[in-house]
Amino acid sequence: MKKTNYTNKKEKLNNQNSVDISSIKTILKDANLKITGPRLAISSVLLTSENHPTAIQIFEEVKSQFTNQENISLATVYKTLEKFEQKGLVSVFISGDGKSHYEPRRDPHINLICIKCGKITDMMDDKITQFVHDIYKMIPNPIQMQNLSFFYVCDMCNSN
Repeated sequence: MKKTNYTNKKEKLNNQNSVDISSIKTILKDANLKITGPRLAISSVLLTSENHPTAIQIFEEVKSQFTNQENISLATVYKTLEKFEQKGLVSVFISGDGKSHYEPRRDPHINLICIKCGKITDMMDDKITQFVHDIYKMIPNPIQMQNLSFFYVCDMCNSN
């Protein structure tokens, strides 16, 4: 059986988006997931993404960022994302474009989704954090995942 090398290409992701591979391995181990090349590559793309990518966008990014990417199929990306969602490592939500988007962000925030262009913006604030923590206290059983989304028309679409 041929081992696939999923190491990042020489032209590394820019510094502000770099992710320590040992951190990803720890996250996967803590979730009782086997560490595989595709899982490392998909995790890296998710954690360095500045937006909320779809499975197809993740697949395309993995193919462009990692060597020997021909061995990762779109089906592998979907299965991996499903497993990550089951383990609480990612949130998935349908945006204004009708597609499923994935995000690893776990801190309390609101997704602002433009109903015209589909742009997704994270809104974070101490008041949001406090609100979510207050909700957690009111629910007797552990919250598995939270996702607050508001749909609106963004400034760019509003000005057109």
